Amino acid sequence: MEDEAKNIAVIATARLLQPDKEKLFIYSTAPTDGSAKKLEELGANKVIVPDKLIANRIFSYMLHETSGYVSDLFDRIAYGEEGELEIVELNVGESSHLVGKRLRDMDLRKTYGVTIIGIRKLDGSIDLTVSGDTKIESGDTLLLLGKPSNIRKAMNFYREVLHEA
Repeated sequence: MEDEAKNIAVIATARLLQPDKEKLFIYSTAPTDGSAKKLEELGANKVIVPDKLIANRIFSYMLHETSGYVSDLFDRIAYGEEGELEIVELNVGESSHLVGKRLRDMDLRKTYGVTIIGIRKLDGSIDLTVSGDTKIESGDTLLLLGKPSNIRKAMNFYREVLHEA
């Protein structure tokens, strides 16, 4: 909503009805970083500052002018405009059967046609140098790349595995 007071009211009401952030994911927008922080503290999962987002994208294009195709491709993937590719996150909980396994044990590429392109660690760092020998740790978020239909199959299977743990 364009009115910050209305955003606050909606977020507060939604969190009263469903306090669990995993069961109800709330997106919002805010005019400034300060407002965004307040809305996140109030209960929004993700708050976007549109002017900042646009400025960052323009700055990125300026810094990486020779790789315009790659930037455009990632934009299309990120915003759902690229129908052939998708990148999603698969969160690994501490009781998951995946903890301690190596990426080669999952064999996502052969089984589903999906590739793990990186792992976001619990501390927020991203490992983009993963290999078959990379071990999965509790709290890891696997970054999967593939065709949307293949991603759905892999995610459905691993969500079942992750919930069984």
